Amino acid sequence: MAQVQRRLANMTRILNMPVKVDRNGTRAQVTIPGLSYDDFDRTGNLSVWKIARLVEISRAFKADFASIGTDLTKTFMVIGKQMAINPKFYVNANIGLSLTYVKALNYIGDGSIGCKVEIKDTKTDELYVECQDYFAYVDISARKAAKLPTQYKDKMKIWSTITPTYFLTPKRGEHCFTHKLNVTHSDMDVLYHTNQAAYVKYSMDCAEMARKENFYSLFKDDMGEYHAVSWDASYKGESEVGDQLEVVTWEDTTDANILHFEIDKNGKAIYFSTIKFNE
Repeated sequence: MAQVQRRLANMTRILNMPVKVDRNGTRAQVTIPGLSYDDFDRTGNLSVWKIARLVEISRAFKADFASIGTDLTKTFMVIGKQMAINPKFYVNANIGLSLTYVKALNYIGDGSIGCKVEIKDTKTDELYVECQDYFAYVDISARKAAKLPTQYKDKMKIWSTITPTYFLTPKRGEHCFTHKLNVTHSDMDVLYHTNQAAYVKYSMDCAEMARKENFYSLFKDDMGEYHAVSWDASYKGESEVGDQLEVVTWEDTTDANILHFEIDKNGKAIYFSTIKFNE
């Protein structure tokens, strides 16, 4: 547990810039000076899985969780997300592009919370990314769902303003392309399970392999040339270093710009996602 605490402290240190938090502790804002070279892929475009990592920065300035207490055996794990990406983000993206993050708590359940994240151009205020995240409150050791403390729910329930609309997992298509891989240490996060954005990377790598095999009807160029405009995901399980995963992809039957993905571990699905690309 002390090791987890040290790593959390390190993650907080990384975000060494002023964070504005509302009095009620449910909304936070921070501005970062720009993107990094690593945010761009082999085609010179913003990578969708790096955008997923950019959204992840907002976890370092969560809403006021002081009311939860000091129970270090519990934490929040992502269970789902729905992201919309403005095509202009790809056009305007550069290392000097300053971005402002706004994160607001908007849902409180018995054992889960929801937060809305917005990433805007600091100069123009144009919205580039909008993401609705859902997190489950879990016991770290048991890896099982836990109930939120009553005092936390009572304090925060007034800010619960939405009815959650979870991503409906797609039914696997009749014709699929599959790729197997082993999880590596560099894909781990602070809880020593595969980072949520790594699954996007696995999916896009699988998509590029499928594209090279002429599996898709629409995508003929490097997948990095196509700009994702939405990404919905559902996390059903975890994976760790050394686990062998099977990544499965197929086209949507009604819109060839939409690709579906499923990632399986030991024959059981642990991740689903749907990515729509700009026409």
